[in-house]
Amino acid sequence: MFLYWKMSIVNKIINQSRGGGRIQNLKVRVPEDCPTLQQAVDWVHTNRAYTTIVVGEGIHHVINRGELVIPSAMNIEGDPRVDKSEIVVVGGIMFHPGTGHLQHLIISHARYCGVVGRSFTMDDVVVQNCELNGVVCMGGIVKCNNVLVQECRSGTGVSVINGGSITLVGLRTKVCHNNQGLVAYGLSSVQASVIKVVSPMTKELVSTDNISRDFSNGVFSIGSEAINEVESSQFRF
Repeated sequence: MFLYWKMSIVNKIINQSRGGGRIQNLKVRVPEDCPTLQQAVDWVHTNRAYTTIVVGEGIHHVINRGELVIPSAMNIEGDPRVDKSEIVVVGGIMFHPGTGHLQHLIISHARYCGVVGRSFTMDDVVVQNCELNGVVCMGGIVKCNNVLVQECRSGTGVSVINGGSITLVGLRTKVCHNNQGLVAYGLSSVQASVIKVVSPMTKELVSTDNISRDFSNGVFSIGSEAINEVESSQFRF
C-alpha cells in the first residue's frame, strides 16, 4: 500500500511535467494519494512542490487521538465538494515550528488541544470535545474566520499566551459550552497577550454559555483590555 500511493504521487508529478506545467503548489489528497494524514504531512514536508493536503470524506484518526505535528508551512483543507460535517479529524493538530492554514473540516476529541501553534489561520472549522483546550496561540499571530469551538469541558475554548494575538472574525464564529471561553495570559506588559473580536461581532456574542467567565492575565474580567473589540476596517484575513 505504501509503495502504491507513493508511486501514484510520483506519476502525478511526471504527468504534469510532461504537460509543460510548473511543478509547484501541488495538492495531495487523503485518502486517494496518501492513505493517512500523517503520510500526507510527511510527503508535503519532504516534497516542497506540494503545499496543500486535501482531506476527503470520512473519519481520519490521529494516532491515539494525540497531536499531528505539522513541521513546516502547509495547508490542510477539507474537500470543498463534501459537506464539512463529513470530514472529521479525530485528534489534535500542532503547528510546530512552521505556520499553516486549516479550512472546511471538523477537529474532534483531541486528547490534549484541538489546534495549537505559534502562528496559523483557520477558516470554516469546528473544534470540539477536546479533553483540554480548543484553540491555543503560543506567542504568535492566529486568525480565525467562522470558527466554532465547543464542548472543551476541562480547559479553554480559545486561549493565547506569551504575548500572542488571536483575532476572531465572522458571524459564525462562536466559543461556547466550554469550561472557559476566551482566555488571554500575559506575565507582564512586555508579554501582554490579546484576543481581538472583529465587529459586528462582540465578546458577548462570540463567547456564550461557557462554564466560567472569560478572563485575562489570570484575573476574571470580561471588560479587560486584553479581550478587545476592533472595527472590521482594521482587519484583513
